[in-house]
Amino acid sequence: MHNPIVQALDAMGVNAIFLIERWLFMLRILHLEDSKEDAMLIEHAVKSEGITADFKVVKMRQDFISALEESQFDVVLADSSTTDFDGISALKMVRQKYPAMPFICLSGQQDPTHIKECFDSGATNFISKNDLSPLIATLRIEAERVGN
Repeated sequence: MHNPIVQALDAMGVNAIFLIERWLFMLRILHLEDSKEDAMLIEHAVKSEGITADFKVVKMRQDFISALEESQFDVVLADSSTTDFDGISALKMVRQKYPAMPFICLSGQQDPTHIKECFDSGATNFISKNDLSPLIATLRIEAERVGN
């Protein structure tokens, strides 16, 4: 006997197995970003390159903490300088609880001291918001790792 949801989707011409597989192998991204425009641009850039991803965008410290406690993520993207909670603090928090989780610092600034601080704190990568091509390459690797 088939699942009624699968039957309903099939009746509408929707391939339920395809949808389930896409959902199961979707890259789950927690994105700390206080600029709605930057968050939208980054999500669009990622998805327009064919990376299947689900973004959870937060801008406040408490929202970041809640998201980490309530959901599972494959990777964290963090603006290095949000108004309420900076990326380095978020990185240190993630490293304590999830030492192996990929963490990518994003920034519009190219200050070598800041970049070094990100890597010294355990960042997987540091990517300029002015050139997102390294982000796409890094997320493709993560998508392959999770089976997408």
